[in-house]
Amino acid sequence: MFTIQVNNQDFTQFTSANVNVSMDNFGRTLTLTCTQDQLNAFPIKIKEKVTIKIDGVSLLTGFIEKIAPTVSENDHTVGITGRSVAADLVDSTLNNITLNAPITMEDVVRTVITSLGLTLTVTTNVVGLEPFNATEIVKAKPAQNAFEFIEQYARKRQVILLDDGDGNIILANGSGITSPYGLILGQNILSSNTSYDYSDRFYKYIVLSQANPIGGQAIDADITAEPDLVKRQAIIKQKAEANEGDETTVATQGEAIDAEIRPTRILYLEAENPSDLAECTKRAQWELNVRKARSRSYNCSLQGHTFAQGVPVDYNKLHQIVDGVAGINDIMLVSQVDYSESTQGTGVALTMVDRNSYSLQNEKPVKQAKTSTEGDDFIGAS
Repeated sequence: MFTIQVNNQDFTQFTSANVNVSMDNFGRTLTLTCTQDQLNAFPIKIKEKVTIKIDGVSLLTGFIEKIAPTVSENDHTVGITGRSVAADLVDSTLNNITLNAPITMEDVVRTVITSLGLTLTVTTNVVGLEPFNATEIVKAKPAQNAFEFIEQYARKRQVILLDDGDGNIILANGSGITSPYGLILGQNILSSNTSYDYSDRFYKYIVLSQANPIGGQAIDADITAEPDLVKRQAIIKQKAEANEGDETTVATQGEAIDAEIRPTRILYLEAENPSDLAECTKRAQWELNVRKARSRSYNCSLQGHTFAQGVPVDYNKLHQIVDGVAGINDIMLVSQVDYSESTQGTGVALTMVDRNSYSLQNEKPVKQAKTSTEGDDFIGAS
């Protein structure tokens, strides 16, 4: 059952409701549509608290942010939008944040949300995250966006930030949690489409480090001008030896090659923090993997909001996809879910990407001939 509460009171006077959760956009969003008569029966005001649940499981906890009436000759509707409490992290800016090394990724987030007065919890499903040392600590710029400040540290550890139905923050590597429920065209998949888009992919990814204290000048022209990676590193080493003991800095850079793309497409990126060669190379490979994996997306619609036993559909989950029309029999990652509830029925629209889209691994998954759970285990929300 899809339930909406506004200020702890059940709200049923709506024509349609949509909740969007996405691994690419932090903070869950809500869109409601109702008639003016429905709104008159249950007045809603901006800033009021809203909670949405599916079979008692929290889907969104946040606030109403916008109310927009639309009037036409034959109709008078009202659009209502809101976002998760975690959205405050996306909108707010910082003044003075102090981070003391060593500090974990979780504590970086906790320090920021505490400074904003947020009472959210922070958890991680990533094992072995190394704390940041003193050389990795970067102070927040005046009026720097709070989420962007956190994200620069997250990129350093190749993790992403997600929020749950209560607005709490989850650190994830995006490798996904394996679901036992298969998605099969003609059984639980109602419709689907596939997209291949190479416009955001490049042949060469070069990550330039911010200044490292090893001698020379940051991002030296003769270093960046040398096309061969081995020769560039030799120049860096030579500069470091020539300036041993000097307090000035030299740039480090790592690169990754995507042989499927034409060589004239090159992307330079700057590391979020001072990084060595291994870190720059790892960051470049991560960027390549993300863009390559996201170049193929699979979209499908399902009826209802839950699988068997009332398990809600969710993002960051791995599902076996069997779609003979699209030619896909593979395990893919749910990167976005759009939950809908209306007078026309209930359903979800899924965006699925390569299972490695948000991780460093780039090995092709082993295709399975048969799913562990049949497609008809998907049921509609009651």
